[in-house]
Amino acid sequence: MNKNDSVGCAISIVGGLLGTIVTLIIFVNKYPVQISAEVSRGASAEAMLVTFVLPVMANIAFAGGILWTISAYGFLKGERWAFPFALYGSVLCILGSFFPVLPYASSGLGFPPTIVIFAFNLLFFIILQWKVHPTPRKVLALSLITGIAYILAFINGVASTHYIIMGGGSYYIALEPLNFLASIVWGLATISLVLGKSGTRLMVYGAALAAIFGGVPIAIASQMELNYPSLFWPSPIVAFFVIILYSKITN
Repeated sequence: MNKNDSVGCAISIVGGLLGTIVTLIIFVNKYPVQISAEVSRGASAEAMLVTFVLPVMANIAFAGGILWTISAYGFLKGERWAFPFALYGSVLCILGSFFPVLPYASSGLGFPPTIVIFAFNLLFFIILQWKVHPTPRKVLALSLITGIAYILAFINGVASTHYIIMGGGSYYIALEPLNFLASIVWGLATISLVLGKSGTRLMVYGAALAAIFGGVPIAIASQMELNYPSLFWPSPIVAFFVIILYSKITN
């Protein structure tokens, strides 16, 4: 096992533990507390939302942890598939650990514990491209931006669900699935970008257009309802800039 594989194996072991055992411990201990906090402050819609969303997030992190564990074995054996498996594991754990931070913080419960899992996985994502399987700096930089777009599109999907629970209009119902789809494609595009796969351009542009079309109408609708800048805007704005950056980098 060479030096790069040793680094990959080490971070894969840690990533596997974080995505499985640590995530499970945090979920079992914090999930009931968070639901109770939402109910106590009279946020019935938020309580309903996190009741279903947080288990999904935990299972996404579980899947990422399992992929990390498999990649550890691959690095140990010097297998070429270890690096892609590690990438998939980090991308899943990044989403699964980041989103729970938002409802936890808004509930006033203090420091969100899953931020630690997120921070380590983000660091590992960088190390994978920096030390384990070096990629050009522009690819690393762009993959971090598409990763941001990946999370923002998912947030728009969940926020749309919240508006639907609150009795929101048809725009949210129509575009909620599209935002989730955009998030999935962003995740795949990020991995494809790092691996240098063919079809990356189509995935990047497809995800960006889905995020723009899925985000702009609900951003306008919510802004008209609330009379202040909508939090739905970041996803389509970042998607627009990704199109520009990707076009400049690849042309």
